[in-house]
Amino acid sequence: MSAGESVVNDELEPTEPFASGAVPVVDVTAHDDYDEKDPGKVLGIVGIVLSLALGLIGVALGIVSYKKSRAVGFAGTLGTVSIIVGVITTVLLVLQLVLLSTNNGIGGACDGRKAGVYTLDNGTRISCQ
Repeated sequence: MSAGESVVNDELEPTEPFASGAVPVVDVTAHDDYDEKDPGKVLGIVGIVLSLALGLIGVALGIVSYKKSRAVGFAGTLGTVSIIVGVITTVLLVLQLVLLSTNNGIGGACDGRKAGVYTLDNGTRISCQ
């Protein structure tokens, strides 16, 4: 190559960017990362929220979310979280119902009382076993 020759290569960036005043435009839709979205994402979030109050419904939504996400290659993390939170909420609810049905619940009227019938300060009669 002599001193007066120049090499034209369309792949290289210009040495003086924006010399002509033009601003380059980047097409972000060309990337594969932006084309695919997790189909179970919204369902997983809804499942987590519902799991806090309605455990079994959250578990069901979590399973559906997990399966939808896994079907297209995503991890299904939100579905898994929904399942776990729903199971924990359901176990706590069942435990609470068992404790309340046996009059052993937290803050129950029979806490610390012997078996018998009692009249509370507000006139309510309770039977402790």
